Amino acid sequence: MAKYFLKTIVIIITIIINFHSSFAQYTHQDTLRGSITPQRAWWNVLHYNINVKPDYFNKKIEGYNIVEFATTNYPEVPIIQIDLQEPMSIDSIIFLEKDKLDFRKDGNAYFITLFKGEKGPGKAKIKIFFSGKPREA
Repeated sequence: MAKYFLKTIVIIITIIINFHSSFAQYTHQDTLRGSITPQRAWWNVLHYNINVKPDYFNKKIEGYNIVEFATTNYPEVPIIQIDLQEPMSIDSIIFLEKDKLDFRKDGNAYFITLFKGEKGPGKAKIKIFFSGKPREA
């Protein structure tokens, strides 16, 4: 009898824990980080090259990341989502080594507006300049 009672209690506790976790509240930032958003779905990274310049005295870093990507279907309004954890921030972005791009920040996500291009697949390159003072470990 005690054996069945213990099993019943364990089952009830498991059900309560699973029921509670199924109603977890996800934030807007959770959705941006964990979802394939429309700003992520139309392009794939082919290669990236990160250049970092540490400033040991001031405990800061700056650098750039060259991202080469392929487009699967260039959208009417081409916006790319890039994530960069605070306290780092994006300073500027250059498209195809000549044109400065506009971008907006939403938490740790940056939305970069590219120039309108050809429909269909293609390749492009952006250079993202970043800087910040990372947290000490």
